[in-house]
Amino acid sequence: MTTGGDGARVSARVARVNGARRRHIGGTRAAILDYLRGATAPVGVAEICDAFGLNHTGVRRHLANLRDEGLVEHRYAPPSGRGRPTLEFSVTSAAQRTGDVTEGRQRDLIRLLLEMVTTGEDARVIGRRAGERLAAEVRAVSSDERARTVAAAAPQVPGGDAAARVPGGDAVPLEETLRSIETAARRMGFDPARQLGPDGQEEVVLRHCPFADGALLAPEVVCELHLGMVEGVAASIGSNSRMAFAFADPRTAGCRLVVD
Repeated sequence: MTTGGDGARVSARVARVNGARRRHIGGTRAAILDYLRGATAPVGVAEICDAFGLNHTGVRRHLANLRDEGLVEHRYAPPSGRGRPTLEFSVTSAAQRTGDVTEGRQRDLIRLLLEMVTTGEDARVIGRRAGERLAAEVRAVSSDERARTVAAAAPQVPGGDAAARVPGGDAVPLEETLRSIETAARRMGFDPARQLGPDGQEEVVLRHCPFADGALLAPEVVCELHLGMVEGVAASIGSNSRMAFAFADPRTAGCRLVVD
């Protein structure tokens, strides 16, 4: 436990780090920090590896640096069987306050709304373009890390790197489509989770809506923008999967994206 003075010193250090974070710690580490900020529970190394397509060594190095800078803390997960308990990571309270993730997401939404106003284009069209940009950002983070730590020996994901995919090529596995959608939805703050639907189809459930107020007022705009973003992410990897969206009350969340 920290004292009030210790907490103030940590907050001051986080504030100094935050302003120059992306210049000094690099895009990959900053993206991992943003991912942890958007999580609703501590996250294990394996989940971060899956989300960004990185290896354990690189992720652990980034987490160690973030911990040393006072931005991340860890705990041991409750034991679930034999073997050593796994470490789980979360941002410190000072890092969460300084990051202002919600404000950043609202700014992103405002930019999309302004794009609709200035171009006159449909929300779904604007959303698809934004989804393609988001997918490119995720690929850039993964490619940057691979170039530094994996190029020499790390095995590639079967089927090649997602960055090389273009629509019209080989069929993209359903698992890859689902993982890309999950990653994008998590970065947008929707706290996604996978489940099997009543017909045995894969579903991504959005357990939190960071845009609930706007979605209540204008779901035909806010929800359509984000559905378009999901379609843009899938299209960017060349996925031909069909998607259907089941809307729910944004105040309680639970919207379902059915993918097959």
